[in-house]
Amino acid sequence: MKRNSLKIAVLGCGYVGLPLILEINKFYKLVAFDIDRKRIEELKDNIDRNNEFSFKTLSKNKVYYTYNKKDLYK
Repeated sequence: MKRNSLKIAVLGCGYVGLPLILEINKFYKLVAFDIDRKRIEELKDNIDRNNEFSFKTLSKNKVYYTYNKKDLYK
């Protein structure tokens, strides 16, 4: 399987998920899924309510954040 054909999803954007998302995103495109719509909207605006990551750190990444399960199958 070619590296570019991989589809990676991380389920959960909390204390464990978000650091994992940001690390994987250094090498691969990925989908970041969480059922908390407000959390996803905040992350899309580069805001981490857990204060682990700065606006600057989040804004450098090209992560596709979603709360829609259908986006995991596209």
